[in-house]
Amino acid sequence: MSHKEANEHIRCRVTSCDYHCADCDFCSLPCIQVEPCVNCGDGKPADESMCASYKCCR
Repeated sequence: MSHKEANEHIRCRVTSCDYHCADCDFCSLPCIQVEPCVNCGDGKPADESMCASYKCCR
């Protein structure tokens, strides 16, 4: 069980993020900031935006 409290309004599967609640695939932050990716504009969802609140846990 994770020591973090899951925010069930923010789903997350990014296991390398320090805010990730591994036991339930949610974020532990109260809110996140979504930013456009550098050189975006190709229309592919994975290339257009990213979580700017990301913090590497490694």
